[in-house]
Amino acid sequence: MVKAKNMMYVQDMEHLPFKNLETLIHHIEQHIKPKKYAGILHDKDKKEDETCKKPHVHIMMQFENARSIDNIAKLLNDKPQYIEQWKGDSTNGYSYLIHATPNAQDQHQYDSSEVKANFDYNAFLQNTKKSIQFTTHGKSELIIKNLLDQLYTGEVTKKEVEEILTGSQYAKAKTRIENVYQKRMERLAEEWRKKMRETNQSIEVIWIYGESSVGKTRLAKDYASQFGSNYFITGSNKDPFQHYQGQEKLIIDELRPSTFQYSDLLKMLDPFNDDVMGASRYYDKPLTASTIIITSPYSPKNFYSKMAQDNKQFDWRTDSFKQLARRLGLVLCMDKTSMGIAFYDEKEDTFFLEKSSKQPNPYINITQNEVRLRNEKAESLYKKISTRKKEKDG
Repeated sequence: MVKAKNMMYVQDMEHLPFKNLETLIHHIEQHIKPKKYAGILHDKDKKEDETCKKPHVHIMMQFENARSIDNIAKLLNDKPQYIEQWKGDSTNGYSYLIHATPNAQDQHQYDSSEVKANFDYNAFLQNTKKSIQFTTHGKSELIIKNLLDQLYTGEVTKKEVEEILTGSQYAKAKTRIENVYQKRMERLAEEWRKKMRETNQSIEVIWIYGESSVGKTRLAKDYASQFGSNYFITGSNKDPFQHYQGQEKLIIDELRPSTFQYSDLLKMLDPFNDDVMGASRYYDKPLTASTIIITSPYSPKNFYSKMAQDNKQFDWRTDSFKQLARRLGLVLCMDKTSMGIAFYDEKEDTFFLEKSSKQPNPYINITQNEVRLRNEKAESLYKKISTRKKEKDG
């Protein structure tokens, strides 16, 4: 049973078990009684393609003693998956309600008057700004020390530290930042392992495969975002976990046979291995993801075959495909018209698409629109270039 002092409840309005935000707040005051809470309706958020997100509520709650997330979910008449354990200091959680955090500056900035709280939210914002100003304008070494302390407790992220420091300050503190960050990650990993053991949980692994531009990544993001904004998507193959900061939902995007060693991938996906590491350029980062979503142009079996074919040292007797197959909780196949489940056939030792599970691919139209927009931009750019060439020649 997961317990936490700080937690964030996120739910779409269409699925909210209450009439509106005010009714929800009243219920929280009467039946849950947190030491401190604040909530807001987000009805102006946008997705990456600039379409509007569904209106949803964010409620940040803080308790005197750790409370069971399952119990709070029951009191809210909702499911535990919509409540996120807030790790570290709660300041970022309360600030995020109006997108007043460095990582949310490109999102719609809500007015503080829209927040419903049982404390002076405006005074809280002013105190937070003063703290940031002190950190920004204090003496160099004191700035670094304060930020390192805040990084360790989770009050600021590694990216935020790097954005606040000047170039010379960052040069002085770079090694210390990495060391403190690594220690924080190790501590979070230990807490995560403890939680996994106590709740008898295993890692949920989803493999989504299909050709390019069929919506694999968008589906992965949509699924991960159902549990809140706390998910991570890997970057370049050179350092895929460079900016990973303990997110519990992990998307390994466009996985290729050359991305990881097979043994490393198996360790990452092992539902019985609670000591999981992700290779990074500087050191192995502890992964604390309870859900891992893989997108790939390869089906699991084709991925395995290609990896074995490209590596002359690969020992298929020791590193069998069955080891990968048993780690996959769900395999989805996507194409330009449909998507469906692929089930494992132990006799054939591969996954076969279950034709009866096929349904229309809802992401293909969005993907096609993105391609069309890219082509229109390319055409516009070409016209500019060709026009300037003609003007120059003329």
